[in-house]
Formats: sequence, C-alpha cells, structure tokens
Amino acid sequence: MSRINKYIKSFLMGFEEAMQYRTNFILGILSTIFPITIQVYIWKAVFMNDSEKLVYGFSYKQIIVYTLLSAIVAKFVSSGGFEWEVNDDIKNGGLNKYLVKPVGYFNYRICCALGKKIPQSTVIFILICIILAISGSIFGNSINALRITVFIVSLILAIVLNMLIIYCFSMVAFWISDAGSFFVISGIIINILSGGIFPLEIFGDKLNSFFNLLPFKYAIYFPVTIANGRLDQEYILLVILLQLVWIVILTQISKLLWNFGLKKYTAIGG
Repeated sequence: MSRINKYIKSFLMGFEEAMQYRTNFILGILSTIFPITIQVYIWKAVFMNDSEKLVYGFSYKQIIVYTLLSAIVAKFVSSGGFEWEVNDDIKNGGLNKYLVKPVGYFNYRICCALGKKIPQSTVIFILICIILAISGSIFGNSINALRITVFIVSLILAIVLNMLIIYCFSMVAFWISDAGSFFVISGIIINILSGGIFPLEIFGDKLNSFFNLLPFKYAIYFPVTIANGRLDQEYILLVILLQLVWIVILTQISKLLWNFGLKKYTAIGG
C-alpha cells in the first residue's frame, strides 16, 4: 500500500498544481478553438459550397465532425508537456534526487501528468459529449450506449498510449544537451501521424496501411473513428486489442531507453 500511496500523492500533487494555474488552464482550452476555426474555413473552401460531394471518402458534414472531434481528442490525450519536465531534469541534474529516492521516475512523472490533466480533461470530455450529441441530432450519426462505452475505453487507452509515446521520445534528452527543438518538431509529426490535424485518408491506402503498423494512429484517429461511427463494429475490438498491445510494447521500450539513457547520464547539477 505504501508504494501505491506515494503515486497517489504524486497524482494529487499534479492535480493541485493544475488548479493553481487556472488562467493557464482556461487559455489551454481556448487555444483549441483557433486551429479548429482555420480548418473549418479550409474545408469549406475545398468543398466549394458543394456539401454533397465526397473528398477522401468524407462529406462536408463528416469532415467537420472529424475536425472538431480530432482537435478536441488530441487535446484530451495530450501529455500536458511533461516531456519538457523530463528534459529539464536530465539537462539540469534534477534527476539526481529521484535516483536516490524510493520512487520510480517513470511512475512519478506519469502520475503527476495525469493529475494535471484531470481538470482540463473533464471540461474537454464534456465538449466531446456535446459534439457527439450535435452530430447525432443534426448530422444523422447514430449514437448508442455500446459505441459510447467503447469510445470511452479507447479514449482512456489512448491517453496512456500517447503518454508512453511522448515519454519514449523524451528519453532523447539523455543524448541531446537540449531537446526542446526536437520536442517541437516531433510533436507536430506525431500529431499529423495520429490524425489530429486531418484525416489520414489523404495519405492514400498504401501509407495508411503502413501507419497501421505504427502506434500513433491508435492515439487519436481510431478513437475518433469509433466516436463518429466510421469504423466497422468488427474492427472495434481489434483496435482496442492493438492499443493494449502497443501499451505493453512501449512500456518495455521506455524501460530499455531509460536503462540505456542512465548509462549516458552525467548527474551534473541538481
């Protein structure tokens, strides 16, 4: 119980920190509006007021629903920036204190990050429910309890999966003196490959088949396609299973990267 309690405390510390910076929390929510607005105008220009035609298999209404859901789900599953904290610990020697304490660094950082996400994620989840309700009543997407339940499960797994992806990428800080630029570039690439900006159908069937072999697609694209009803029911359980498989794989990869990284760590500063 003592091992569990210390990580519960870490989670609560993250939650309290998020509540202290309420302005930052509000701005974080509002920052989602601007990219959504830009994409809506872009897709409006693409369809040229002909909402009946299909572009990459999407009608105008479907692409708008995808745009709204993908942007908000991307915000929901985001890491909260804990990769920058990992970089700072490694760069400035702050990691020293965690190496001598009876706490796993990975577990500590993940618990803190999840605690920080709770306030924002609660609001974002309400927004997701509103969008699904609107799409159901206006756009004709059928909503049932089973699909919502599976969507919630996939969303929870997507949070864990995305954090593991970001954590693995953050380990590059052991080999680069300052990984800030790397995080910015890799964050954009991950968001694109996850389907957080536009549907992955635009890349074509061949690249899409390749993306199925990578973990990114299971963090945003598949949860969104489950929510908007574009994923066939026979594939839903397969997606959930693959999310779990990638969580196991990335957990092992993160441990390997951590062990290799510690051999490079010089423990200067702190």
